[in-house]
Amino acid sequence: MRSALVTVPFMLVGLGVATSVHATGPAPQRPACVGCGPDIEVHTLPGAVDIASGTITNDFGSTPVGTPVEYEFAVGATQFLPTLTIASFTVPAGFSVDQAPPSTIEGGASHLVRVLCDATEPGTYSGDVSIVSDDVDESPFTIALTCEVTAVVDEEETTDTTGPTDDAGSGAGIPTTGSSSTTLLVLAGGLLAVGASVRVASRRRV
Repeated sequence: MRSALVTVPFMLVGLGVATSVHATGPAPQRPACVGCGPDIEVHTLPGAVDIASGTITNDFGSTPVGTPVEYEFAVGATQFLPTLTIASFTVPAGFSVDQAPPSTIEGGASHLVRVLCDATEPGTYSGDVSIVSDDVDESPFTIALTCEVTAVVDEEETTDTTGPTDDAGSGAGIPTTGSSSTTLLVLAGGLLAVGASVRVASRRRV
């Protein structure tokens, strides 16, 4: 049993000095609400700001495929009220539960909950977290979620499309057709030159 510190002021007769005396006794305790039912409490992290059902949207922002994003909040039960029973905790498609609340929460307790935007496929995902409990006026408790998942674009390989040059270094490219890459030996101006690696299948007559 906890003890409370009780301060009682009084005056010392004849001295006119105010002082106090300390006594110990049982700490006052708030009785449980008779006839009251369980009450869910949900608050954001960090900051522990209480929120009401259906009043906020958590925007995960934009993330590339393969990079999940998390959202954390706390689910609890109001102190001095009966134990809260959680019947279900669900999230919409495109999201998953990394850490769910327990099935029962005693009054005054709270538990960390973590939801992920999975980021497995490109697209925009949205919907509600739904917490079904025996709370009399906030069941289901909902929190809106939205998340944009973007595709990952690979950098294309660059190909040298410059044609071969003659000895004089004129840099004149040779008109070509086709798409195969090969190395040519080109007879230009009576001189044999080694061409560069180009996208070419045959020489086009001009």
